[in-house]
Amino acid sequence: MPISYFLDLFLRSKKTKVLITKIDEDIRVE
Repeated sequence: MPISYFLDLFLRSKKTKVLITKIDEDIRVE
């Protein structure tokens, strides 16, 4: 597998984590 594939996967998981953290914070605020 090419390295770019792993890089893409890594960046996507980071984005997803950030998104989940944001949603989690929004839920806690309410």
